[in-house]
This record gives sequence, structure tokens and C-alpha cells, in this order.
Amino acid sequence: MKRRWRNLLALGMAAALALSAAGCASQGSGSGDGGNSSQNEGANAGSGNADAGNNGNDAKNSGDEGAGEKKPLKIGFAWRSLDEGATQWWNGTEAAIAEYNAGDNPYEIEYFFVNSDQDVDQQISDVESLIVREPDVICLHAIDVDGSVPAFEACTDAGIPVIIYGYPVNYDKAECEFKTIDHYRAGQLQAEWMNSWLAEHPDETVKVGYILGLPGVTDMDVRMNGFLENVDKDRVEVVATKNCDFNASLAQSTAEDWIQAFPEMNCIVACNDEMAVGALQAFKASNIDGLVLGLDGGASALQEIADGNMSATVKFDFMVMATEGLKLAIGVATGEYTEPVCDVTGNSCVLIDQSNAAEYMAE
Repeated sequence: MKRRWRNLLALGMAAALALSAAGCASQGSGSGDGGNSSQNEGANAGSGNADAGNNGNDAKNSGDEGAGEKKPLKIGFAWRSLDEGATQWWNGTEAAIAEYNAGDNPYEIEYFFVNSDQDVDQQISDVESLIVREPDVICLHAIDVDGSVPAFEACTDAGIPVIIYGYPVNYDKAECEFKTIDHYRAGQLQAEWMNSWLAEHPDETVKVGYILGLPGVTDMDVRMNGFLENVDKDRVEVVATKNCDFNASLAQSTAEDWIQAFPEMNCIVACNDEMAVGALQAFKASNIDGLVLGLDGGASALQEIADGNMSATVKFDFMVMATEGLKLAIGVATGEYTEPVCDVTGNSCVLIDQSNAAEYMAE
């Protein structure tokens, strides 16, 4: 279920419909101008037409109102955060929308974006602000599997199709679930790197501080299990774990505390790169030549790996998520996509260490 975005843009409406069975969302073709837009906390931006939420969240109109034959299509995007990985995903989504609107496609997409900064109460308020805009579909990142349920319920109660957009939630009335990352496989790749390192260092043992994200985000537990269940348990011991809220500063201060409490600790494994890079700063300050593994494939982590400071990361292909997610949103909004799940996890993970970091930095 993985149609390539470039096929949609290159072909006319008939060809696009012919390809619908191969992609997550079915959609046709038309023409129009894909403009830019703006939002808070660093995702790339240009002009928007109104304020769609709190904390600087902006509504965006990327279309050309003069494209008379195009049908208007409104999409709401509710992001859980704009950390490095999520920002890549959002930037890719904006680029995909602009490319779609500039192509020979039947719809002119107007879109609205909100970012809740990992705050469930803010997310519910933000989604309510999106509902006022009467979008044709809302793509919603769950922050908490239970706490985010009211945000999904609000969409359904308003008669607006809602997509579980990449993060699971205990809600069974969504139009579709968009599965984007094989979280267990990501942790498994971290374990595979560790096992290879251990094979090259037969006299070493590893004492790990494991950094999770937010409580209630079950995907982070799945990532951790992928690591713990596949690493060499005879030579790797987890001496401490903590949720650091996907925050680099908190991860750094946590690692500083662990260095004092567990002087034998020589490794940090984190559920995202921002926390891994934060913890790495504590190792640097204490002159500890330890192992640090992250997840996301963010620019800062790639630079640290290339410089020999960080061990490895697992890169997620956010452009696949962006382009396939947009096709899914269009398909759900227009009623052309009716499957309960759209799964792009097969393309989502690749291990990066010093052997291939330069290749990915050049992308």
C-alpha cells in the first residue's frame, strides 16, 4: 500500500485512479497554486489566512482562489509536538501539499495546523478550534492512549472524519489508522548495533541508562522492548530508566544525575534523538567515552555520529509519512479510501552509524 507521490503528480486523473489500489489513499488530478503557510515552533512556513488555535497555531490556505475548476478540500492537522522528527514530518507535509496544489489535481487543499506541545488539555482545545473550521478530515496525533480520546470523540461528534495519525489511541470510531513506524523494529535495530559492538569488544559489558519519552505513550515502551528483548542480556544491563518528556535539557540533567548515582553506567539508549543528544552532553562534560544510541535520524544526531561522539541512531523516513499521509487524508476526506488501516511501516526504519552517517547528512 505504498503509491509513490511522484506518480500522482506526474499523471493525470485517469492514471491516478488506475494507481489507487497501490497506494494508501485514492485520489485524482487537477491544477492549482500551492502556496506556503506558517505555524509555531520551527516548522517551515509562509502565509496563512487565519488563526486556527492557541499558542500561535495558524490556519493555512495554500491554494489559489482563482483556480475555478478545482474543488475545495479542507484538512486539519493536529500535531502532538514539533520535536526534530515531527518538524521533519510537518515540513514534508507542507511540501507535499504545495506540490499537490501546483499539479494537475482536482482539489485545492486548504489546511489548518495546531501543535499541542505534548499537552493533552491543550490538544483537546486545539482540536475544538479545528472543528470550528469545518474541515473535511482531521489528522490527529495522539499524545496519550487514553487522555487523547476526548479529542477524537469531539471530531466524531462533530461529524468530521478523524484519522489516528501515526500514534495509537484507545478509540475505535476513527475512520482509519495510519501506521507509520515499526516501533519494535526500531528498538531491535538499536539492539543489533549493540550486539555487533559487543562482538567487536569481547571483554566489555554495558550498563545502560534508558530514556523514555512521556508516560502513557505506549510506542515508547514498544521501542524499549524491541531493544531489551533482542540485546545480549548476559552482557547488557539496564541500571536506570526515566521519562524525559522528549526534552533534551531534561535528558541531560537526568544523565548528569545518573553519572553520580551509577558511576558504572557507560551507555545511554534513548527513544528519540533530541534526548540522546541531550544526554550525550552530560557524557561529554564528564569526559565519559560511552555509547549513546537514539532514534529519529535527526540532523543534530547525524552530526554527532559523523564526529564520532554518538554511536548510532535509527532514521525514520518522514517524507514517506508525509506524502502517503497526505494521500490518505485526501482519500478519507473524499470517501475514496475506506480501509480501516493504512500501513507504511515497511519503509520507515534504517540504522545509521559512523559507517553511513555522511550519506544521510547529504540528503
